[in-house]
Amino acid sequence: MMKRFLLTLGLFASFAWAQPPDCSIFFNFTAVGRYPATGFNSGSLQTGCVGWILTYYSTGFTAVSLRLDSADDASGSPAAWGAFAGTVVSTTGCSITNPLTATTHGCLIENGANPWVSVNLQSVTGTGTIVGYAFGCRPDHCSALFGAGGGGGGSSGPACNLTVEVPLSGTGYVQLVSASGSTQVKVCNIVYGSATMAIVPVVNSLSLAFGNCSAGPTEAVSLPGITAYSDTFNGTLIGPAGAALCAKESVANSDKVTITYSQN
Repeated sequence: MMKRFLLTLGLFASFAWAQPPDCSIFFNFTAVGRYPATGFNSGSLQTGCVGWILTYYSTGFTAVSLRLDSADDASGSPAAWGAFAGTVVSTTGCSITNPLTATTHGCLIENGANPWVSVNLQSVTGTGTIVGYAFGCRPDHCSALFGAGGGGGGSSGPACNLTVEVPLSGTGYVQLVSASGSTQVKVCNIVYGSATMAIVPVVNSLSLAFGNCSAGPTEAVSLPGITAYSDTFNGTLIGPAGAALCAKESVANSDKVTITYSQN
């Protein structure tokens, strides 16, 4: 099973950090179900989140139906669950329908003030694993998470709306995202594990860096002694202008890294 590990960060002054999410749900499914089982209290009852980004990565299944759900409050508990009550934000790289059905990876952005939120794996075919995050923001923080305009009152797009999966080979840096003019790569979410995600890799060290991947890029994140890893930066790990995003592991295995990011 995919495990979550604490970050060990090597941060440099050239990398900017923004507002972290107000709400965060990490999920790992191997069969149909709901997480959290009783729902995340995300509305005015507790955190007040009104904008949500759902990202997931699926391997093994030949059919998937993954839905972002919401429910009204019933005396401190969720009432009837249904598809998230809100407005889908249309942006390049993310779905405009809920549930999500891609068998590889996908994302969904929705605005809506709902007291309870959960992630619902409605159906799958075959065997496999689905891991991912749903994270949200309060109205005063949505501009940092979604980009200018923010959730809850319309959005010009999320901080991260692109996804790439890259296999790692050897122990040198591998390019995840190529440099493009003077744009900056902003990392939103990272999943690291075996090539199939069916088993976790041996104890290893994973590094992320910005710059020229073949000519000594500058290390930004170091994760020593891990077997698998998944966490979110929410667009706050930002490289210098004109720099590529690179990754390497300390032991050559059949592993891969999946990154959700933006580049602008």
